Amino acid sequence: AASAVSDQKNGVTWARVENKALKIANLNNPNAVFVQQMKDDSEAVYLPVIGVANNRWLNTFLIRIPLTKFVKPLTVFTATSASTPTQDSSASNTSPQTTT
Repeated sequence: AASAVSDQKNGVTWARVENKALKIANLNNPNAVFVQQMKDDSEAVYLPVIGVANNRWLNTFLIRIPLTKFVKPLTVFTATSASTPTQDSSASNTSPQTTT
């Protein structure tokens, strides 16, 4: 019995990047590169998907995924001064000892 070459469903499958070309991919391949960054777009990555259209033409769709979907924006770090406990606040938690 032949095994499936890709995870194809209804004429659509994943594509991977290999030697600057898109190839049909299998998700079980740990060495496959699925997401690729484009030369002039540093704010997103692209996921290529290959599909057969109704006219039986093979099409490649590049799905743009903004990097904000993966990385939270950085917030400016502001240091706060550490406050030391005063003697009054630490003394109120202790009870006086009596010796006999």
